Amino acid sequence: MQKPFLSVLSFVLIALLLHTYALADDDAHGGDNAPQTNEEAFQPGEAVKAARTTEVYSEKGLTVDPVAIDIAPNGDIYVAEGSRAGGSVIDNRNSGLRKSNGVINDLQKTSVEDRLKQIKMLTEGGFYPPDTFTKSSDRVRLVRDTDGDGKADASSIFADNFNDPLDGIASGVLFHEGKVYLTNIPHVWLLQDKDGDGDADKTTEGERESLSYGWGIRWAFYGHDMHGLIKGPDGRIYFSIGDRGYNVT
Repeated sequence: MQKPFLSVLSFVLIALLLHTYALADDDAHGGDNAPQTNEEAFQPGEAVKAARTTEVYSEKGLTVDPVAIDIAPNGDIYVAEGSRAGGSVIDNRNSGLRKSNGVINDLQKTSVEDRLKQIKMLTEGGFYPPDTFTKSSDRVRLVRDTDGDGKADASSIFADNFNDPLDGIASGVLFHEGKVYLTNIPHVWLLQDKDGDGDADKTTEGERESLSYGWGIRWAFYGHDMHGLIKGPDGRIYFSIGDRGYNVT
């Protein structure tokens, strides 16, 4: 599984290098984008000017442990919050894992079920308190500007209780056509607010659906989870994952 990934990565790096070379060559030969004078070359672009005048949109306290955001067309902001990081989600630098010879065990895993077996061994063996892997919960928060003044003034929990022992960090969120997608090892979740009350955590069938399962075989390094949810031009949803591995059908 590593060779195709390395091939793709190599291709991307080569493409970036060629693109950079082409831009540099274009500038050197007076291309359309080349600055005509040294003074022009050092003029701040529009993005820089905008950054200088940016104001705070969300005041402190409206979000907790934010990891990723996405913005709906109506201005609503969906925030993936990762409170499990470093507590209920350990990694192979953790002393408890090392004391239990868990790093070697970590490298031998072939499924998320293997990690669940190890969690049981770690808690029953006294290496971690029984509630370690469930005491913290990640969530998706909805942040809104309710009075239309251009600043957020309200936040509410859109979906929570992501505290299964196998859960990683809620580290990718995407709003698309009325649906919210969340990446949180070992799942890619589909969250829906069918009644429009700003809360996807009802018991109505279909409001929380696992679209894909089996991500995060190993502990590896926490934070190397599933990031960067984005809809591609082909209609598919893309994301990245670090060295926590996967075994997905």
